[in-house]
Amino acid sequence: DLINNPLQVILGRVQILQVRNEAHPEVLADLARVESEIMRIAHIVRSLQNFAHQEGEEPLGKPSRLASLTESVLELIAHRLRRQGITVVRIGFEDSPQVCGDLEQLRNVVLNLCLNALQAMPEGGTLLLEAKIHEDQAVLEVSDTGSGIRPEDLDKIFDPFFARTGGMGLGLAIGFAVAQRHGGALHVVPGFAVGAKFRLILPLYRPDLTGSFFSPG
Repeated sequence: DLINNPLQVILGRVQILQVRNEAHPEVLADLARVESEIMRIAHIVRSLQNFAHQEGEEPLGKPSRLASLTESVLELIAHRLRRQGITVVRIGFEDSPQVCGDLEQLRNVVLNLCLNALQAMPEGGTLLLEAKIHEDQAVLEVSDTGSGIRPEDLDKIFDPFFARTGGMGLGLAIGFAVAQRHGGALHVVPGFAVGAKFRLILPLYRPDLTGSFFSPG
């Protein structure tokens, strides 16, 4: 509330100014930009609050195949994929590994990885999604053919508020923490001259093990 309340006051004043300046398109355009930035700050605050509330909780144990989890994300962004002219390539989806945990949190991690890739390909490109098992762990790799990541930024990519392409920079930081809470990891794969690749690693689902939603292998 220390941040939300002042934001509501500022937003209210901006909306009053918009009404008073309906006959001035240039002023309205500037006010619309201010309103948009206020809403962006409010979204950042909500994201931080939601993650803080989840921090001490054990992830819920629900199983899902990586392919199913990823396909649900692709459905959400299907319109944007078409609009930007992005081709989606799937590898290993026919028999993808199973994971288990808080599926909403894991879905949000995949969503943020895909949105990050889309932001890097405003003029189109290829989004490559590969699901596989590696060293007895479930792996989802998300690659794009976008602008890439500068070598000097690789160590900062998961820092809160660091933005690769002008976003708010929270998605990767939260995804990194969610992966760790599920006993996994989230990495950026270095060494790409074009585009970028992120690797989400999660424990394989072990239905034969009771009392735990994941196994460290």
